[in-house]
Amino acid sequence: MASLGPEIRRRYQVRYIPFAEPGQKALLVGVGAESWLEQKLLETKGYQVTLADVDPRDPSVVELDLTRPPPEMHGCFDLVVASDVLEHIPDDRLACRGIFSLLKAGGLAFVHVPGGDSTAPLNDIDRQHGHVRHGYTEQQIKQVIETVEWSSMRYLKTFNLIERTACQIFQRGSRDVAEKLLEDSPMDGREGNSHLFLLRK
Repeated sequence: MASLGPEIRRRYQVRYIPFAEPGQKALLVGVGAESWLEQKLLETKGYQVTLADVDPRDPSVVELDLTRPPPEMHGCFDLVVASDVLEHIPDDRLACRGIFSLLKAGGLAFVHVPGGDSTAPLNDIDRQHGHVRHGYTEQQIKQVIETVEWSSMRYLKTFNLIERTACQIFQRGSRDVAEKLLEDSPMDGREGNSHLFLLRK
């Protein structure tokens, strides 16, 4: 694990993604080095999981452009998870509508994006990770999300002070200390630099 970010996002998934009813399907969008852990988590919660990426490197991963989901995938999923995906997509509003189209009626989207400012210049880390924008302010990402008429929307902040401190400790090589510190995070969504949405179709 190159950073503690994926572990923090998974802890929010554990807390805020509900357990599945029998036969419910989840789509995990954006495959990276840590995706197998997210897949395992969703399967533990009872979901039948499909992995998708715009440029899949594995035959088990479905090719999917969120801005143009194929009609045969519309309305197929009870849960769509897109963690730190929208900042990679030039037309993030169209991608948000794509997420909506993939969900069944009443389905849930778990959408997480990093904090920042989408109007700011890209830095070296952005370019290294393939970002097309330098994160989002709360107002910026809400404008994107609200282009779709969700039946309900819950907004939470992530990467609070405890979580950011744990990341710094992790970067200094103290993984066990960092992960222990994360246990003290309230994960209540009240404070943080990044953004999480629980969106109901």
